[in-house]
Amino acid sequence: MSGWGSTVRTLAWEAAHVVPHRARITVDRTPPDAFASGWRAPVVLLPGVYEPWRYLLPWARALHERGHPVVVVPELGYQRLAFERAVAVAASAVVAAGVRGAVLLGHSKGGLIGKALLLEAGLADRVAGLVAVGTPWAGSMRMGGLRGRALRRTALGVFAPGGAELGWLAALTQADARITSIQPAWDEFIPAVAGGAGPPGSRTITLGVNGHFRPVVDPGVHRVLAAEVARLAEGS
Repeated sequence: MSGWGSTVRTLAWEAAHVVPHRARITVDRTPPDAFASGWRAPVVLLPGVYEPWRYLLPWARALHERGHPVVVVPELGYQRLAFERAVAVAASAVVAAGVRGAVLLGHSKGGLIGKALLLEAGLADRVAGLVAVGTPWAGSMRMGGLRGRALRRTALGVFAPGGAELGWLAALTQADARITSIQPAWDEFIPAVAGGAGPPGSRTITLGVNGHFRPVVDPGVHRVLAAEVARLAEGS
């Protein structure tokens, strides 16, 4: 993507759709077990920073309509937990749900947590793979400079290039073949120079849409997610 005109159009689209979406989920009362039924492989949703589980309701509905039981993790709150704690909370939720052969579906930081779960020996029979959307595998260059140093003291600190968590995840490659990394054509928070491709050995898909948050609400992206969930569930 190039040119200020395209950038402005993407940011305007994000604002026009993300702000109303956040307003809707603030008053939404869908219970966590609303999507528990289904006959296909279960899916575990892992939201990104500052995203409660209901932020991913469009994904939950799209996958449930296609026959997948969907597990959510309310205990993650607004995803402000330290990385290690968030992984532990998500792992406990997977065990408590009693799933087998589940596919993890994470947005942004949720993808990093998802890879950590794939590396958990105790979850080997419970999780089949991970679909990560807009995940900054190498961090974000937005974390540079004075503003970046301030952000590192927040929940966004996990995205600092060269950070301990990112280094640990990058060094462990045994689960990478079970990961599909899906990235928007352009991401305002994760410039391609830092976040583009997925881990080595993973499958990478570049979407035909722009924006970090648009994949959450875009029906076309939902179809891509469903196809990748099915592929990983089948072990192909």
